[in-house]
Amino acid sequence: MTVETLLIGMQVMTTNGPKPVKWIGRQTLKRNQAVAWHPRVVPVRIAKFAIDDYTPRRDVCLSQWHALYVDGVLVPARHLVNGKSIRFDEAALAAEQLEYFHVVLDTHEIIFADGLPVESYMYAGGSVAWDNLDEYLQRYGEHRVMAPFAPIHSYDGGFDELGGLIRLVASRIVDVRDPIQIAHDRLKERATSKAA
Repeated sequence: MTVETLLIGMQVMTTNGPKPVKWIGRQTLKRNQAVAWHPRVVPVRIAKFAIDDYTPRRDVCLSQWHALYVDGVLVPARHLVNGKSIRFDEAALAAEQLEYFHVVLDTHEIIFADGLPVESYMYAGGSVAWDNLDEYLQRYGEHRVMAPFAPIHSYDGGFDELGGLIRLVASRIVDVRDPIQIAHDRLKERATSKAA
């Protein structure tokens, strides 16, 4: 079953067992042909079997900030890009429209996209840019902030990324890599060994 075919009330498998879909948020991005996509909206393509010999079962595209559940933590897809098995989806660069779906459950959970463990939608506050937001608000009212299923590890730019680089250099002496770097390196090594 693909995300496009999910309906409210359908059961999706989570790491905590089946849970009903509360909502499917849709976000459509359009561009003028004369202008290129902003780099931050280009999806990340996770190749078939990028994670292990079974996962995912086929290529999966996610927004850059959609987190994968890796090694017990949540890591946005953009931080796992290795240029081989996980990369920015170049085919999307030619598209005039990109569509993202947000699977909402009552709580933040880990769901499976072709076997790939990814997060369900987590409202953390702020505005929501769904095409069907008005329908959601009519049905449920305002969003409520959700607790994350697992720790979220992300670089928010600037000092976070600089700190990551420092840990990476220091790891040549003693391993002080953060969970993002550990997952990234393991998946890159897997992609490299599979290509050999």
